Amino acid sequence: MRKFVVLSMVLLTISGWTYADLPKSRSMDFDYEVIVRDVPPDADELKIWLPILPETDYQIIDAMSIEPSEMAIISEDKTYKNKILNFSLKQPIDPSFQINVH
Repeated sequence: MRKFVVLSMVLLTISGWTYADLPKSRSMDFDYEVIVRDVPPDADELKIWLPILPETDYQIIDAMSIEPSEMAIISEDKTYKNKILNFSLKQPIDPSFQINVH
């Protein structure tokens, strides 16, 4: 029994050193790049939905840029409160285009 107690104390001490070395916060950039190609020329409407990272107590979104911003609408899922980036393009639609979220 005494060996078990000593071994447990050693393992707890080692694991404490491991977690003490972790940074308390991190930051990163996240990019979505969506390329749409070959939209049929007779398409009446094109809808695109992209998830947006949620802001929580553990994750803070400092800034977000959306291109093209004039076509972007942000909505919220009623059930889970997730944010969704919506694009709805009506005719005439370019046969190819790009969406960037940073």
